This record gives sequence, C-alpha cells and structure tokens, in this order.
Amino acid sequence: MQAIVRFFFILRKIWKSYGLIKKSLRMNSIRNLLLILSVVSILFFLASGCSKQSNILCGNENEEYLYYYYQDEKFYVKQIKDKLFLNFAQNVTNKQALDIFGSFSSLRLTSDIPMHNMWDQSPQKYIVIENKNGKAISSEILESFKKSDDIISVSYLYLEVEGGKLHGLLDRFVVKLKETTTYTQLEELAEQNNCIMIEKIGFVLIRHVVYIPKTHQLNAIQISSLFYETELFEYTSPSFIVINGLDF
Repeated sequence: MQAIVRFFFILRKIWKSYGLIKKSLRMNSIRNLLLILSVVSILFFLASGCSKQSNILCGNENEEYLYYYYQDEKFYVKQIKDKLFLNFAQNVTNKQALDIFGSFSSLRLTSDIPMHNMWDQSPQKYIVIENKNGKAISSEILESFKKSDDIISVSYLYLEVEGGKLHGLLDRFVVKLKETTTYTQLEELAEQNNCIMIEKIGFVLIRHVVYIPKTHQLNAIQISSLFYETELFEYTSPSFIVINGLDF
C-alpha cells in the first residue's frame, strides 16, 4: 500500500511538469516510447529508494516526506533534517535554552527565527536551530536533546508540500472518537503504541489529546496516522506550531 502511495506522490510532482511532457509527445512514436519508459523507470527508481519506516515516503540526506490525515484528507509534509525544533519546559529561561544547545559547536540558532522577545511570558517556549554546514543533524544529537529534562519535545522541522507553512512538531496529537468507538479502545491503542497519557478536552465536542514520550521511535505525525488508519476515529490531528520567517 505504501509503495502505491509513494508512486502516486512522485507522479503528482511530475504532473506539474505535464506541459513539457505533452510538448515532447509530439515527437515520433519511437521517441514517445523511450520517453514513457524513462519516466516510468525514474518513478520506480525513486519509489524503491524510499524509506520503509512507517509513513515516511521518500527523500534524501536532508529531507524526507511524511503524511498525516485531517478531515479524511491526506496532507504531505517535508521533513527538514538540517534544522531542529526544541520545545522547552515553562521554567526554562532564555539563557538556559541557549546554553543547552550551545554545547554543540556544529549548531547555531537559526538567524531567520530570533528567540521570542517575550520569552518569559510565552505559552510555548521553543527555538529553532540548524547545522552550520547545512547537512542533516545526526540522530545522536537528536537523542542527546531528548535526554534533557528541560526539553519537552524535539523534532526536525516540517514544511507543507502544498501551502508552504513551516511547522514545529509537538509531542502530542488530537483525536475524536467515532460514536462506535469506546474510550477503552482508545486506551488500549495508546498502550499498544507506547503513548504515555490521554487528556480529555471539550464539553460538547469531546476530543482527547494523546501524548507521546520524547524517546519514542515514532513521532506525532506517524502515530496519529496509525491511529486514523484503524478507522476508530472521526479524525486525528498532530499538534504543530506554525513558524514564520524561514524561506526554503
């Protein structure tokens, strides 16, 4: 199934160049055949190079594509692996946040996103850092940040494939149960996927927030997609913080 999704995702990108392909098809039949075979070969080459990890589609050293669901529609985001989003606990000061990542000489604060001017009053304390050489930040560095008690969650940045909004990913996602789904089923599914807490929100429109431990191998995008694909929920939605100011 994921191979099909990867195939059509790549096909969708190539479709944007349809005008050029259509123009080329005015050539003789042999050249038409060669063109078609070349396009198909490229598609399968790209698809075969994609990661097999849950709902990661494809990419290179610095970026991969993931998807999530919102109101029955699938949305794609590009994982930017040379930048990290660090979400801090409320008691962490501006200076402490800088000191935590400052121990890594290869990293720097992303100049396009200055630290919030009202850091102490901000409901969400986060910074965005990047690798100075533009290469992917290693998983070892990512894991070291996860060990800090001052950091609630850490993730790569995510860019919407359509729309262009840049997101920082939090440690949770929201679900709404179908009428036929029980709270016990939600609890069991959360336990199976090593989620740590469920919080009920709302009074009329009841929803639940599912929290993921920062040491989990999967993130909120991937696990929310796994939940949705069980067909137990009206919707699931990972929690993002929209970040402005970066240009890719």
